[in-house]
Amino acid sequence: MEKPEKIELVYEYKKRRKEFGRQTLFEDHGPEMIVSIPNNPAHYPDYILRNPVHCAIQNTGTMSEHWVNSVRAEYTSSGVSHVEGGWPKDINMSDPEATQRYRRKIEKDDAYVHAVMHLGHSMEHNILQNNAIDMYETYNTDLPAIPPVENSGCHTVNVYREPDGRRPIRSLSWQADGGAKLAVAHADIELTRNSRNPQYSYIWDIENANAPELVIKAPQPLLDLIYNPRDPHLIIGGMMNGQVGWWDTRKGGDPAGVCPPHVAHRDIARNVLFINSKIGAEFFSSSPDGVVKWQV
Repeated sequence: MEKPEKIELVYEYKKRRKEFGRQTLFEDHGPEMIVSIPNNPAHYPDYILRNPVHCAIQNTGTMSEHWVNSVRAEYTSSGVSHVEGGWPKDINMSDPEATQRYRRKIEKDDAYVHAVMHLGHSMEHNILQNNAIDMYETYNTDLPAIPPVENSGCHTVNVYREPDGRRPIRSLSWQADGGAKLAVAHADIELTRNSRNPQYSYIWDIENANAPELVIKAPQPLLDLIYNPRDPHLIIGGMMNGQVGWWDTRKGGDPAGVCPPHVAHRDIARNVLFINSKIGAEFFSSSPDGVVKWQV
């Protein structure tokens, strides 16, 4: 039985040139400004100053080749043949009679007696030291047995709970000069991203665990809250937006001052630390943006 031959079906579409439309002709054309929006000076305080940045961009990634080779080091092998020293070349060290004769000859020499007397003083000093302190004894063998350590323990006195929830605690700070106040900074990063509700921190009196003594109302959640080591009423804190603020507990929980945005960190202000200065109001602030700021 013969196989049927394959038949290729071809259909040709025909169209006149005038039905294609007008011919497209491309040519070079310079840039054209579509719109220009001038700067508004009233918005300057809301942004951070930044040096001009020049960046060249291509439609393909830039690739480069570089290789490094370590400095070549040359090694040599050397050794020392050590034999029993002090013997002349004409004395056979393996012959006991020859070495004994040479010893008797040296001992009869007057220079030998003076050399021994000269070395005797330093040798006597080392012997006396060894008699006072045995340098070759094994340490910790004659020590008395250490009595067992008393069992220690701890118990909970008070529990200070956040009134409105259980957010993570970022820092704790005791009041200076043995005060009875404890500053606690609360901040929940995930909650802040998903909610615009304010997150407050608290100051507790350690004798009263029922309610906080003062509510610290910060514009942003606090990641660190530190008491001033000289002024027990002054507190500084670092916020999630990179700003730092300070509070006077005698004036309430509202901030006494907050640094402006253009001098703040570009990332969260993770830590603040007071400096031992004359005025007692200078402090450092640090952030994951790689900058440490000295502020007053």
